Amino acid sequence: MSDDRVYLENILESIDAVDKYTVGGEAVFLSDSLIRDAVLRRMETLTDAASHVSDALKKRHPEIQWSEVTRFRNVLAHG
Repeated sequence: MSDDRVYLENILESIDAVDKYTVGGEAVFLSDSLIRDAVLRRMETLTDAASHVSDALKKRHPEIQWSEVTRFRNVLAHG
């Protein structure tokens, strides 16, 4: 569980950062490449951390679409 805690903290930190970066709304996001880059980086961090969460934790939280998060990570990293 200690590894999971680190991954979950990374996920929460990334969510908080994306919330802060996008406070200006869609128009600011679309017009500012620094904000887009920062959000993209945080989304990569978030999805990478989610892909390393233990299977036991994933089974305890089936309400989270873990496979969708992992697929999104692949899109971010390779697409």
